[in-house]
Amino acid sequence: MDQHLFEELPEAMTSFNQVMCSFLPDIIVSHAYEGGHIDHDSCHFLASHTGRAHNLRVMEFPCYWRAEDGQDIFQQFRDNGNDEVILKLSEREMDVKRQMLASYRTQQKLTPVFHLHTERFRPVPQKSHAECVWADYGFENRRRRLKAKSFLKRIDQFNRSIASP
Repeated sequence: MDQHLFEELPEAMTSFNQVMCSFLPDIIVSHAYEGGHIDHDSCHFLASHTGRAHNLRVMEFPCYWRAEDGQDIFQQFRDNGNDEVILKLSEREMDVKRQMLASYRTQQKLTPVFHLHTERFRPVPQKSHAECVWADYGFENRRRRLKAKSFLKRIDQFNRSIASP
């Protein structure tokens, strides 16, 4: 269910690890932790944790978030880093991206804001989720503060559960 992945972190981690172990990737690519969508941030947490647990490189890409002035920011990292890689997409890659964006039927008003010609990536920063300056951000849903606090609480609970024997 949309915006509830954080409530099922142990189950999601088990599933993700099963897929990861059967696929044996060299790298994991996930959403940036940016406070735009609670499921994106949950995926980031799962990818970051799995990468550390399996000694894999984890890269992130920006999707969207809201600035303090209320402006929506798309495909830019919330915090600047010097390791960002910008890929210029080929015509074939742009066609695939158009098809992917078209598959989000419920978000047809949102998808046109994404740039077709580039993608941005960088290594996942090595700081904890609680250290981020936007840790008390409000997600784009109507239960903003409640969900932000619940999200961080679930992250903390999960971290404590895997730290204890």
